[in-house]
Amino acid sequence: MPYTRTVWLFVIFMVASGVFASDRDALDLPLTFARSGEMAVAASIELQTELSQQTLKESAWRIGIRDFFPSITLTASEDDRVSTIGADAFSKMYTVSVQQLLFDGGKMSSGRRIEKAQLLLQKDTLQNMLREVSENAIAVYRQVLQGRMTLDIKRQSLAALEKQRLVLDTEMTLGLALESDLLEADIMLEEARIEIVNMELEQSEQEKQFAEMLGLDRVPVLAEQIDITRVFRLPSVKAVQSEILARNPDLVSSQLSIRQKEEEAKFASRLWIPTIKGTGSFSLTGDRYPLSHYKWSVGLTIDLSMPWIASTTSGNYGEEPKTERNAQLSESVKLLPDPASGLSGKSAKLALNLERNKHTVVVRRLERNAELLMEKLDSLIRKRDLSIRSKELASAGLRLAETRIKLGHITRLDMMQMELDYAQSEIMCVNAAVDVLSAVREIEKLMALPPGEFEYIGGAQ
Repeated sequence: MPYTRTVWLFVIFMVASGVFASDRDALDLPLTFARSGEMAVAASIELQTELSQQTLKESAWRIGIRDFFPSITLTASEDDRVSTIGADAFSKMYTVSVQQLLFDGGKMSSGRRIEKAQLLLQKDTLQNMLREVSENAIAVYRQVLQGRMTLDIKRQSLAALEKQRLVLDTEMTLGLALESDLLEADIMLEEARIEIVNMELEQSEQEKQFAEMLGLDRVPVLAEQIDITRVFRLPSVKAVQSEILARNPDLVSSQLSIRQKEEEAKFASRLWIPTIKGTGSFSLTGDRYPLSHYKWSVGLTIDLSMPWIASTTSGNYGEEPKTERNAQLSESVKLLPDPASGLSGKSAKLALNLERNKHTVVVRRLERNAELLMEKLDSLIRKRDLSIRSKELASAGLRLAETRIKLGHITRLDMMQMELDYAQSEIMCVNAAVDVLSAVREIEKLMALPPGEFEYIGGAQ
């Protein structure tokens, strides 16, 4: 017993070690944009439940093929009667009944294709939900990077302001500056510190949200960086439009809707075709075991359902050997059972035409969006380049500031304000670079591409 307990403790320890090791790997391995989206999808309990339900629905549809095969029914009955004024009766019966669809003009097959089209639409909707969760994670990833870079700039700016404040304090001691200047410098420093504290709180909250989206306790090592000077070689608008029309999720959904409407139109056009079913039964009867008496029958049923007339014709033939033979023929007709359903065919065609028109509209909209997004991306790249130029000019101004102070052209407070302006120009560069990345991702989304794939259609280098 002690040996068994030791073995189980060892197994539990090894399993726990494996779990902790996997968590450590998830935290220590550099996290890319694409991987963050995958982890967010895996961490979503609602999405995983929806995926499981979709799998069950698809399995149920596959099992539905059983309707094409014979339906077999087994019945058993026993009727015992004890009479005080006549003979007692003991009867037993065991029956096997078979029913098989022989012909329906393809209505059952068409119905299954409609169900399949509906499943594909549901799966496509689910894929859109997955993409949305993934895109949210990628967007938060970019925001985390942007927040970290902005905080670094603010902290560096604060350090520069503190150095300038020390110099100003020395100048006041030497009588070269006023006490009011020092007080104003302290106010600027405190405002900068308060701003940093607020940003740190916001950044901490955002990183916690990001970690929660990934299903982790903390944000792992981030592999991606915001490259402010990244050079983009943009593909032609025609190339982007071609890729979008070949891969866009909205177009895929539209095509699936058209497919469903086509199947519904085919189904509606076949409603007038009669359905023919064959039936058969075999029974063993008797008043005691072993049962030695039997009978059998075969039959045919023809159902015709139309808006103006519905009829059922059935006939069967059977024998009970050595005693009797029987044949039956019946016909029932119902006039004007559902005249309104006569419009179902036209309604299905109208719905199909509507979906095709919607598809055309989607194609045109995507082509326009491609042009607009490429123009927007080009403008954002030029805006980023201008921001970089503005930062370079601010840096040059800082280098000249010390000389201008010595010449008395500016004060130390002016120098501190220039430090703040330079930090703001750096932040503008970061924001402009993030805007470019966001625009690139918008184009990738239209093509259903993973993050970073834009370069493979002749984009970023």
